[in-house]
Amino acid sequence: MTTINTVDKLSKYLDKIVKELPKLRSDVASEQVVNNQKMEDYLTELREYEQEIYEIVKQKLAAVTPFDENPAVAEKYEESEKYRAIIKLTGKDEDFEERFGFDRTVYEIGHAKDVDRVNEVLKDFIIDMEHIGIKLVGSNFNYSTFTQRYMDAFFENMNNSRYLLIMKNVFNSIYWECPLLLTHLELCVKNLITNNKKVIIRHINTLLDQNLKEVDSTREDIHDLYTKTRIEYEDMRLYDPYNLLDYFDNNRQETRKFYTDSDDFKAVLNTVADANEYIHASRDDKRFMLKSIKELYYDVLEYQKVEKFKKLFKFLADIYENRDNIKDNLKEKQKEISKLEKEKAGLDRKIHSLVRKRNALSIINAKDRINDINDKIKEIDGQLEIKIGEIKKNHDDLNFEFFQNTLCKTFNQSTSLFEAAEFFSKFYGILYNQVSADNMIERDEIEPRVDEFRHIQYMARSTIMKSIPFTDTKAVKALIEKKYSLYNMKFELASIDDADFAKFLDNLDTLVKYGALEESVLDIETCDMILKFKDYEELKIKRIRENLQNTEEI
Repeated sequence: MTTINTVDKLSKYLDKIVKELPKLRSDVASEQVVNNQKMEDYLTELREYEQEIYEIVKQKLAAVTPFDENPAVAEKYEESEKYRAIIKLTGKDEDFEERFGFDRTVYEIGHAKDVDRVNEVLKDFIIDMEHIGIKLVGSNFNYSTFTQRYMDAFFENMNNSRYLLIMKNVFNSIYWECPLLLTHLELCVKNLITNNKKVIIRHINTLLDQNLKEVDSTREDIHDLYTKTRIEYEDMRLYDPYNLLDYFDNNRQETRKFYTDSDDFKAVLNTVADANEYIHASRDDKRFMLKSIKELYYDVLEYQKVEKFKKLFKFLADIYENRDNIKDNLKEKQKEISKLEKEKAGLDRKIHSLVRKRNALSIINAKDRINDINDKIKEIDGQLEIKIGEIKKNHDDLNFEFFQNTLCKTFNQSTSLFEAAEFFSKFYGILYNQVSADNMIERDEIEPRVDEFRHIQYMARSTIMKSIPFTDTKAVKALIEKKYSLYNMKFELASIDDADFAKFLDNLDTLVKYGALEESVLDIETCDMILKFKDYEELKIKRIRENLQNTEEI
C-alpha cells in the first residue's frame, strides 16, 4: 500500500510542478534559462522514476489480481439448476398440474392483469401440450361458443408477429357478448388438462426418469444432491476472489470495515460478539467464531422468511386446528360439477341448433323468424353465463375443500415449516389468493411474493424450517438467540420491518465476506492496493488524453 501511495503523491507533485512552472520568474534572463532547464531535467527524472515504480507495481499486482470470474462457479450454478428442475418433476400423480406448471397456467388465464398476458399464457400452454404429444386446434376449445370463436381466431393468428394486437381486437369484439370470457377460457383449459391427465402424467414420469438417468440419481436422492450442489455453488461464489474484489470495487466506502484494527470493523463485530476478544483469540478460535457467524447469517435469513410469511403459516395452522370440523364433501362437489356441466352442454346444444336454424332462414331472408331465434339465443346465453358462473364457483369450492382435506390428512403436530411451505406451493390459486388478501402488500408485489414463498422448497440451507413445527413460528427467534448465546454471542433479533434488523443483517453480511476474505488468496490490503492502482491507471489515461488535447489546441 505504501508504494501505491508513493506513486499517487508523486503524480500529484508532478501535476503541481507543471502548473507552477510557467509562473517561475527571474530578474536575470540567463538565470531563468538555467533554472528552466534544471526544472525540465527534474521533471524528466521524476517522470522516469514514476514510470519505473508504475511498471514494478503493475507487474506485482498482475500476479494477484483476479481478472475473470472462475468459470467453475457458473458451471456449479448450472448443475444445481439442473437438479432443481428435476425436483420440480418429482411428486405424486395427483400433483401433476403443479409438477408441470399447469396450476399457474389455469389461474393466470382466469386472473390475468391484461389481455396480452392471457394470450401469452395460452400460447405457452399450446406449445407445452404439443411437447407432451397433444396437438391442439381451435375445435378442442369448444367449451362454449365464445371460447370456440376466440380460439379459432387465436390459432389463425398465433404465428403472426402482430398476434397480440390482433387478439386484443378479437377479445374486444367478444367481451360485450360474454363478459365472463376469461372464466370460459379458464374452465376450458382446466377441462383440457383434466381430460388429458393420463397422457400428461405419463409424459412427466418419462421425463423425470430420463433426467434422473442422465444425472445418475434417484427420486429419493435428487433432493440431497441438489442441496449439496447448491451449497457448494453459494460457497464457491462467496469465496471467489473475483467476486470479492468486484464487491469492494462497487462498495469502496466499505473497505474500512475489513481492516481488523479499524474502529469500523470493531463496531460491526460488536453487534454480535466482543471485538477485542476476537482480535486476541487464536487462529482456530477466530475461524470457529467466523464459521458460527456465517451459520448465524443463514439462520437469520430463515428467520426473515418465517416472519415474512407468518400470516400464510398461520392460515395453514388455523385450518389444521379446525380439522375436526372439516368434512369430506369432495364426491358430492364432483357430482354437482358433473351435473352442471351436463346442463351447460344441453344449453350449448340448444344454441347450436338455433344457430343452424338461423343460418337456414337467412337464405330465404325470413327476418321476423330470425329475430325470434336471436332473442332465444340471447336468452339461453344468459342462462349459460349463470351456469358457467356456478361451475366456476363449484370448481373453486372443490379445490379449496380438496386443499383442506389433504392438509388435514397429511399434516400432524410435527409437520415442519419447510414441509408446510412445500405443501402450500402445490396450490397456486389458493396461495395467490391468500397473499393478495393481505392489504399491506401492493398489487405489483403479489406475484413476486408468491414466487418467493414457493421457492422456500428450494432453499439449500433450511435447517431451522426443517426442524420447527409449522404451528410454532414464534419459537424461531428465541431458539436462534439462545443457540448463539451458548457461543458467547450476544444480540437480540428485531422485527424484520425495523431499521435495526436491516442494519444487523448488513453487518452479518459484512462479517461473512470478511470470513471469506480470511480464507481467500486475497487480503484487504491487497484488494485496496489493486483498487488504488486501478484508480491511478484511470487518472494516468485521463492525463494523457488532456495532454493530447492541449497539444492539438496549440
